[in-house]
Amino acid sequence: KLLRRPENKFAITTSYLPFPDISLNLQGIYTGEREDMDFGAFPATRRILESYTLINLSVIYQLNSLVKIFLRGENLLNEKYEEVFGYGHPSRAVFAGIRLSYSPE
Repeated sequence: KLLRRPENKFAITTSYLPFPDISLNLQGIYTGEREDMDFGAFPATRRILESYTLINLSVIYQLNSLVKIFLRGENLLNEKYEEVFGYGHPSRAVFAGIRLSYSPE
């Protein structure tokens, strides 16, 4: 088995347009158990990293042809997980921002 490679990993994303200028996006990601190495021991030993499920949500508002405003929430279930043994990931997080795009004609 390759390290940090789960046998099962699934993702599903759905988008909904309640209004012409607003987009809602919901994403679910499941990552199954996988093996990693514990280099804190000598000799290094294999460890099992637990499976986890992440739920992410974003809202995008198209203000005009140049400006999009977004709000994104990640790990909304506050899942505790590790992609690398001994290195956890942040708990839930919320991001907001503005995207500017300009393409001369």
